Amino acid sequence: TEYVQGQMRALAEQASEMGQVVTRAAMDAAKPK
Repeated sequence: TEYVQGQMRALAEQASEMGQVVTRAAMDAAKPK
């Protein structure tokens, strides 16, 4: 159970980081040149 919880936590952290990267990229793309 601890192993699974650790994996889930790592996945959640990765998903959060990915979301931040995607959001930043979207903001940059939305900015007028």
